[in-house]
Amino acid sequence: MRWSLKLSELDFTVEHRAGSKIPHVDALSRHVGAVIHEDILDRNNILREQAKDAFCVKQNPGIYSSRREIFLDDEGVMYRCQTGNKHQLVVPKTLIHHIIKVNHDPVYVAHPGVKRTYDLVSLNYWWPGMRNSIKDYVKMCDACQRRKEGREFVAPLGDVDQPSAPFEVTSMDIHYMCDLETSRMGAPYIYDISRLRVNNFIKVYSYIVSFNNMPRL
Repeated sequence: MRWSLKLSELDFTVEHRAGSKIPHVDALSRHVGAVIHEDILDRNNILREQAKDAFCVKQNPGIYSSRREIFLDDEGVMYRCQTGNKHQLVVPKTLIHHIIKVNHDPVYVAHPGVKRTYDLVSLNYWWPGMRNSIKDYVKMCDACQRRKEGREFVAPLGDVDQPSAPFEVTSMDIHYMCDLETSRMGAPYIYDISRLRVNNFIKVYSYIVSFNNMPRL
């Protein structure tokens, strides 16, 4: 409601534009880690560690066109097939800690919780027991544990006057987003909100007050 009052002071036109024509604006609603993906691992190192990893050695991967869950790309790097060509690199055990670290510790990531870290890592990587590995890492993260101490601030309660009659004491929160100029109907902006059915509340309020006198200010 307050934004609608503020926007009512402006003269603008709302037009629909298909998302396919403006793909660049999606970056504003995406996590920076999902938009800016850097090659944080050397491919030669990946090949070397995958060749020694127990899980990778047990696999019988096919090529990309075979549609198998685990496949090798043209350079022999092992991936896990996903829909939409968003395939996940199969991470060998020796590189798991590094993958989690670069997707959890940087300033632009800001030490997210288990779920958000998992969602970010799973955009590009996969390994058996990935969720448990991320959970253990977050629990052992010193910065996360220092920040999440479970402190809770409880605001003190003030003295409340006990009314002796209906509507003897009333209170109302009013937020002004613009000057109280009159609308074309001659009413102030603060009352020009009948679509929200506030007028029903005003009618009930006026009806009750007529039987119980006006409240003291």
